[in-house]
Amino acid sequence: KIYIKEALAHSAYWTSVAIFIKNISHYIVILTSALAILLPGIQKKMSIAADEYLCVHYYLKYGEGRQDLVGSLSNLIERVSEVETGYDDFEIHGYSFGSIIALDTLFPGKSRQTDFRTSHEITQLVSVGCPYDFIRVYYPYYFANRQDVSTNLKKWYNINCETDILASNFRNDPKPGNGDPAVAPGSITVSNITYDMAPANGINFLDYLLLMSF
Repeated sequence: KIYIKEALAHSAYWTSVAIFIKNISHYIVILTSALAILLPGIQKKMSIAADEYLCVHYYLKYGEGRQDLVGSLSNLIERVSEVETGYDDFEIHGYSFGSIIALDTLFPGKSRQTDFRTSHEITQLVSVGCPYDFIRVYYPYYFANRQDVSTNLKKWYNINCETDILASNFRNDPKPGNGDPAVAPGSITVSNITYDMAPANGINFLDYLLLMSF
């Protein structure tokens, strides 16, 4: 009975949200049309954002292209380790969704999904603007049960910005400090390096409409 009651409450909540959106839909159309006329560039931005969202959704939801991208990174690591000699550190620097590909490579769901070179050669990881927190909100099971197979990974530096909605701090709160091992894949500590491109308290309603945080 408790589960049924919770399910009905959950259903009622989303029904009310749908009704609210329906009631204000004509205002949304008017506002969108006005922005498209006054700011022609926003059409291109929204079109690009929609294309990127679909690609990311199919990658996360259905694994489309994941094996190709992870395989390409693994092949690159193997190639470098075969050609180069005499190095002490092998770093991966991942920017934006590229950091997600790095995480999928270094922290797979099962240990056998990572080859020997990848698990033994990488010593440091640098992620910049990593959308990890954003993804785990909308795809809560995507990073579940990820294993740390990188036996020689010494340090993980994560560069993030408070005004960037896609940047992550690998915590369940906005407090400064290192990432929470309970949140990060592989249960390891992430060293956060936070900086401000623009003051977080200086963002207004128009900035949100113009998708500044993206």
